[in-house]
Amino acid sequence: MSFAIPIDLAMSAAEQLKDTGSVRRGLLGVNIQQITSDEARALGLSDNAGALVSNIQPGSAAEKAGIQRMDVIRSVNGKPVSTVADLPPLIGAHAPGAKVRLGIIRDGKTRDVEVVLDALEGDAVAAANRPARATTTPPQPRAAIRWAWRPRR
Repeated sequence: MSFAIPIDLAMSAAEQLKDTGSVRRGLLGVNIQQITSDEARALGLSDNAGALVSNIQPGSAAEKAGIQRMDVIRSVNGKPVSTVADLPPLIGAHAPGAKVRLGIIRDGKTRDVEVVLDALEGDAVAAANRPARATTTPPQPRAAIRWAWRPRR
């Protein structure tokens, strides 16, 4: 079995381990979802790039910075957020307390918002290190998968 880790993530973790003995990641404090074509039209967007904010965690860095539900996050420090899977590693690459500039679209207008990140703690760190799944449908049960592959008669 093998797996790959992006070099910038590995180097960041190595530096943190050398400096502090542990790896800490930044936390924005939002729930996000992929933007569907219908949602993009409703929000007045020309495409469905970005991460749609579906919820703000109370007391989080996002709430303190004024991020709102239905904001579309399009960039982090100038790096594009094309899909919902792009945002967590871009935020997690920064240490807690770091200031990041989010490029967002709210009410059809582009704006920049500066956020001071919180710390990602406990089990959330392990979850953030796993690759994000960009699916919106839950996985099918095994029985349904076996049934789908049976030849028709």
